[in-house]
Amino acid sequence: VNDKANALFVWLMLNALYQRGVTEGLQKQTSGIRNLDNPAYQALQVPLPPLEVHNQIVAEIAGYQKIIDGARQVLDNYKPSVVISPDWPMVRLGDIFKTKSGTTPSRGNAAFFEGGQIPWVKTLDLRDGPLLSTDECVTDLALAQTHLEKLPVGTVLVAMYGSLKQIGRTGVLEVEATSNQAMTALLPTPQVEPYFLNAVLISQRDYWKTVANS
Repeated sequence: VNDKANALFVWLMLNALYQRGVTEGLQKQTSGIRNLDNPAYQALQVPLPPLEVHNQIVAEIAGYQKIIDGARQVLDNYKPSVVISPDWPMVRLGDIFKTKSGTTPSRGNAAFFEGGQIPWVKTLDLRDGPLLSTDECVTDLALAQTHLEKLPVGTVLVAMYGSLKQIGRTGVLEVEATSNQAMTALLPTPQVEPYFLNAVLISQRDYWKTVANS
Protein backbone atom coordinates (compact mmCIF):
# COMPACT_ATOMS: atom_id res chain seq x y z
CA VAL A 1 0.00 0.00 0.00
CA ASN A 2 1.30 3.46 -0.86
CA ASP A 3 0.02 7.04 -0.86
CA LYS A 4 -2.50 6.07 -3.57
CA ALA A 5 -4.54 3.79 -1.32
CA ASN A 6 -5.92 3.58 2.20
CA ALA A 7 -4.89 0.24 3.74
CA LEU A 8 -8.32 -0.33 5.30
CA PHE A 9 -10.00 0.39 1.95
CA VAL A 10 -7.81 -2.25 0.29
CA TRP A 11 -8.66 -4.72 3.05
CA LEU A 12 -12.38 -4.05 2.55
CA MET A 13 -12.06 -4.74 -1.17
CA LEU A 14 -10.08 -7.95 -0.63
CA ASN A 15 -12.44 -9.12 2.10
CA ALA A 16 -15.38 -8.54 -0.25
CA LEU A 17 -13.70 -10.82 -2.80
CA TYR A 18 -13.23 -13.46 -0.11
CA GLN A 19 -16.82 -13.21 1.09
CA ARG A 20 -18.08 -13.66 -2.49
CA GLY A 21 -16.04 -16.86 -2.78
CA VAL A 22 -13.61 -15.50 -5.37
CA THR A 23 -10.55 -16.78 -3.50
CA GLU A 24 -11.98 -20.30 -3.28
CA GLY A 25 -11.18 -20.72 -6.96
CA LEU A 26 -7.57 -19.67 -6.38
CA GLN A 27 -6.83 -22.36 -3.82
CA LYS A 28 -5.01 -25.61 -4.46
CA GLN A 29 -4.81 -28.57 -2.12
CA THR A 30 -1.73 -30.72 -1.62
CA SER A 31 -1.16 -33.22 1.20
CA GLY A 32 -4.25 -32.00 3.00
CA ILE A 33 -3.10 -28.36 3.02
CA ARG A 34 -4.82 -25.67 0.99
CA ASN A 35 -2.57 -23.14 -0.69
CA LEU A 36 -3.44 -19.82 -2.28
CA ASP A 37 -2.11 -19.29 -5.80
CA ASN A 38 -0.15 -16.10 -5.11
CA PRO A 39 0.37 -14.96 -8.75
CA ALA A 40 -3.33 -15.49 -9.49
CA TYR A 41 -4.26 -13.62 -6.31
CA GLN A 42 -2.05 -10.68 -7.25
CA ALA A 43 -3.75 -10.60 -10.66
CA LEU A 44 -7.13 -9.84 -9.05
CA GLN A 45 -8.47 -6.40 -9.80
CA VAL A 46 -10.04 -4.02 -7.28
CA PRO A 47 -11.49 -0.52 -7.81
CA LEU A 48 -9.10 2.33 -7.05
CA PRO A 49 -10.93 5.64 -6.70
CA PRO A 50 -9.05 8.72 -5.45
CA LEU A 51 -7.52 8.50 -1.96
CA GLU A 52 -10.03 11.03 -0.64
CA VAL A 53 -12.85 8.69 -1.63
CA HIS A 54 -11.03 5.80 0.09
CA ASN A 55 -10.95 7.75 3.33
CA GLN A 56 -14.62 8.71 3.07
CA ILE A 57 -15.71 5.10 2.51
CA VAL A 58 -13.53 3.80 5.36
CA ALA A 59 -14.86 6.46 7.76
CA GLU A 60 -18.47 5.68 6.83
CA ILE A 61 -18.01 1.92 7.29
CA ALA A 62 -16.17 2.51 10.58
CA GLY A 63 -19.23 4.40 11.79
CA TYR A 64 -21.51 1.53 10.83
CA GLN A 65 -19.16 -0.95 12.51
CA LYS A 66 -19.36 0.95 15.80
CA ILE A 67 -23.14 0.67 15.68
CA ILE A 68 -22.91 -3.06 14.90
CA ASP A 69 -20.36 -3.66 17.68
CA GLY A 70 -22.56 -1.78 20.15
CA ALA A 71 -25.60 -3.83 19.17
CA ARG A 72 -23.63 -7.07 19.48
CA GLN A 73 -22.44 -6.09 22.94
CA VAL A 74 -26.03 -5.55 24.01
CA LEU A 75 -27.03 -8.94 22.58
CA ASP A 76 -24.05 -10.71 24.15
CA ASN A 77 -24.95 -9.33 27.58
CA TYR A 78 -28.69 -9.89 27.23
CA LYS A 79 -29.91 -12.87 29.22
CA PRO A 80 -33.67 -13.40 29.29
CA SER A 81 -34.94 -14.92 32.48
CA VAL A 82 -37.98 -17.16 32.56
CA VAL A 83 -39.37 -17.83 36.02
CA ILE A 84 -40.74 -21.36 35.83
CA SER A 85 -43.88 -21.79 37.87
CA PRO A 86 -44.04 -25.00 39.94
CA ASP A 87 -47.60 -25.40 38.65
CA TRP A 88 -46.45 -25.83 35.06
CA PRO A 89 -46.21 -29.42 33.79
CA MET A 90 -42.65 -30.49 32.95
CA VAL A 91 -41.95 -32.47 29.78
CA ARG A 92 -38.84 -33.88 28.17
CA LEU A 93 -37.59 -32.02 25.08
CA GLY A 94 -37.19 -35.38 23.35
CA ASP A 95 -40.89 -36.13 23.84
CA ILE A 96 -41.96 -32.97 21.99
CA PHE A 97 -39.30 -32.12 19.45
CA LYS A 98 -37.89 -33.95 16.50
CA THR A 99 -34.18 -33.25 16.23
CA LYS A 100 -31.61 -33.14 13.47
CA SER A 101 -27.85 -32.82 13.33
CA GLY A 102 -25.87 -31.27 10.51
CA THR A 103 -22.49 -31.86 8.96
CA THR A 104 -19.49 -30.07 7.47
CA PRO A 105 -19.08 -30.59 3.72
CA SER A 106 -15.55 -31.34 2.56
CA ARG A 107 -13.69 -28.07 2.11
CA GLY A 108 -11.56 -29.86 -0.45
CA ASN A 109 -14.50 -29.56 -2.84
CA ALA A 110 -14.84 -25.86 -3.64
CA ALA A 111 -18.15 -26.58 -5.41
CA PHE A 112 -19.74 -27.19 -2.01
CA PHE A 113 -19.14 -23.59 -0.92
CA GLU A 114 -18.26 -21.37 -3.88
CA GLY A 115 -21.26 -19.27 -4.87
CA GLY A 116 -23.44 -20.94 -2.25
CA GLN A 117 -26.75 -19.33 -1.34
CA ILE A 118 -27.95 -21.68 1.42
CA PRO A 119 -27.04 -20.40 4.91
CA TRP A 120 -24.79 -22.83 6.81
CA VAL A 121 -24.83 -22.28 10.57
CA LYS A 122 -21.76 -22.70 12.76
CA THR A 123 -21.68 -22.25 16.54
CA LEU A 124 -20.08 -18.81 16.09
CA ASP A 125 -23.27 -17.74 14.26
CA LEU A 126 -25.42 -18.48 17.32
CA ARG A 127 -26.12 -15.34 19.36
CA ASP A 128 -29.09 -16.41 21.49
CA GLY A 129 -31.62 -14.69 19.25
CA PRO A 130 -32.96 -14.46 15.70
CA LEU A 131 -30.68 -15.94 13.06
CA LEU A 132 -31.09 -14.10 9.77
CA SER A 133 -27.79 -14.81 8.03
CA THR A 134 -24.53 -16.74 8.38
CA ASP A 135 -20.86 -16.13 7.67
CA GLU A 136 -20.80 -19.01 5.18
CA CYS A 137 -23.26 -20.54 2.72
CA VAL A 138 -23.29 -23.86 0.88
CA THR A 139 -24.47 -24.81 -2.58
CA ASP A 140 -27.29 -27.05 -3.79
CA LEU A 141 -24.58 -29.58 -4.71
CA ALA A 142 -23.51 -29.79 -1.06
CA LEU A 143 -27.12 -30.36 -0.11
CA ALA A 144 -27.45 -33.15 -2.68
CA GLN A 145 -24.15 -34.95 -2.00
CA THR A 146 -23.81 -34.71 1.79
CA HIS A 147 -25.98 -35.37 4.83
CA LEU A 148 -27.02 -31.72 5.00
CA GLU A 149 -30.73 -30.96 5.15
CA LYS A 150 -32.58 -27.67 5.06
CA LEU A 151 -34.00 -26.70 8.43
CA PRO A 152 -37.30 -24.76 8.46
CA VAL A 153 -37.96 -21.31 9.86
CA GLY A 154 -38.68 -21.56 13.59
CA THR A 155 -36.03 -24.21 14.24
CA VAL A 156 -34.15 -23.62 17.50
CA LEU A 157 -30.45 -24.45 17.30
CA VAL A 158 -28.39 -25.31 20.40
CA ALA A 159 -24.58 -25.55 20.45
CA MET A 160 -23.68 -28.94 21.91
CA TYR A 161 -19.90 -28.67 21.94
CA GLY A 162 -17.12 -26.18 21.39
CA SER A 163 -15.56 -23.74 23.81
CA LEU A 164 -17.16 -23.26 27.23
CA LYS A 165 -18.43 -19.89 26.04
CA GLN A 166 -20.10 -21.49 23.01
CA ILE A 167 -21.76 -24.49 24.66
CA GLY A 168 -25.46 -23.83 25.12
CA ARG A 169 -25.59 -20.86 22.74
CA THR A 170 -28.85 -20.78 20.84
CA GLY A 171 -30.40 -19.31 17.74
CA VAL A 172 -33.86 -19.20 16.19
CA LEU A 173 -33.92 -19.58 12.42
CA GLU A 174 -35.70 -16.78 10.60
CA VAL A 175 -34.56 -18.25 7.26
CA GLU A 176 -34.25 -21.77 5.92
CA ALA A 177 -30.71 -22.96 6.64
CA THR A 178 -28.40 -25.90 7.19
CA SER A 179 -26.00 -26.44 10.09
CA ASN A 180 -22.79 -28.18 11.03
CA GLN A 181 -22.53 -31.12 13.41
CA ALA A 182 -21.68 -29.06 16.51
CA MET A 183 -25.32 -28.34 17.32
CA THR A 184 -28.71 -29.94 17.71
CA ALA A 185 -31.67 -28.59 15.77
CA LEU A 186 -35.01 -28.66 17.58
CA LEU A 187 -37.54 -28.63 14.76
CA PRO A 188 -40.59 -26.37 15.16
CA THR A 189 -43.79 -27.77 16.61
CA PRO A 190 -47.18 -26.08 17.11
CA GLN A 191 -46.97 -27.05 20.79
CA VAL A 192 -44.17 -24.60 21.60
CA GLU A 193 -43.46 -21.02 20.53
CA PRO A 194 -39.80 -20.98 19.33
CA TYR A 195 -38.79 -17.82 21.18
CA PHE A 196 -40.31 -19.07 24.44
CA LEU A 197 -38.23 -22.24 24.10
CA ASN A 198 -35.19 -20.12 23.26
CA ALA A 199 -35.67 -18.00 26.40
CA VAL A 200 -36.09 -21.07 28.61
CA LEU A 201 -32.92 -22.66 27.21
CA ILE A 202 -30.92 -19.48 27.79
CA SER A 203 -32.20 -19.09 31.35
CA GLN A 204 -31.11 -22.68 32.10
CA ARG A 205 -27.72 -22.43 30.39
CA ASP A 206 -25.63 -22.16 33.56
CA TYR A 207 -27.09 -25.48 34.67
CA TRP A 208 -26.17 -27.15 31.37
CA LYS A 209 -22.61 -25.81 31.58
CA THR A 210 -22.35 -27.38 35.04
CA VAL A 211 -23.52 -30.69 33.56
CA ALA A 212 -21.00 -30.40 30.71
CA ASN A 213 -18.13 -29.89 33.15
CA SER A 214 -19.14 -32.75 35.44
